[in-house]
Amino acid sequence: MEASSPRAARYAATLDIPASWRVRTVFFALALFMSGGRLFADTVFRASAQGPPHIVLSQCIVVSQSSSLLQCKHFDLKKRRVVIVQLEQKSLPYTVKISSPQSHQMIVNLWKEFGYTTEITDLQGKTTTLYDSYLDFFPPAGTFFLRPVPPATHFSIKLEGGGFDEIDFSKISKVEIEGRTLKITLRNGNGPVEQGTMIMPTTQPAVAHFMGITSQYSPENKNVFDFSIPLQKLKEIVFQ
Repeated sequence: MEASSPRAARYAATLDIPASWRVRTVFFALALFMSGGRLFADTVFRASAQGPPHIVLSQCIVVSQSSSLLQCKHFDLKKRRVVIVQLEQKSLPYTVKISSPQSHQMIVNLWKEFGYTTEITDLQGKTTTLYDSYLDFFPPAGTFFLRPVPPATHFSIKLEGGGFDEIDFSKISKVEIEGRTLKITLRNGNGPVEQGTMIMPTTQPAVAHFMGITSQYSPENKNVFDFSIPLQKLKEIVFQ
């Protein structure tokens, strides 16, 4: 553990994330180290022309595998959410060591500890706890995007007093929603508030959804979420 700590800390320091979350990054690395390999979940290897196969990806869950493409779920520490990693099978193919269902569940439980945990309240007053929360954007029903729009873990807003701001989830205590107007309470000090209208990340027609995984999320789910709701159907988001 003592030998692993400095390496984990140095790795965390290279990430463009707030210092408070670098601590969590270190704990993430140490949790994997202290597990003695039990949390490695699925491991992806690639053949090498110069020697034995080398590890390309670990702590992942393989979603699908074909002769041309390998898809895995993996926790992105910098984005602090679960992502789909796509690996193209080429002349030197990938091989996979699949772990047990118990290991899959253990790695999902670890993901829940290090993503953004939120308690959301919809317009009917129903509350839901989400893990690994993020924003995603979808075209209106019956349409499609001409260009892909990536998910986000921040809110971009046009401030009522003028100017713009991009507020990372890690800085937020609470978001109150009324249509496209957001009232964002920050974590700093006594909770300064920023208020304005949400700026969409595309000029294409799009609907913002708040996404995440619930306590019922199955490791075998091919998606990186099991809960999705349009942002305008929410009244409040509280970040833990």
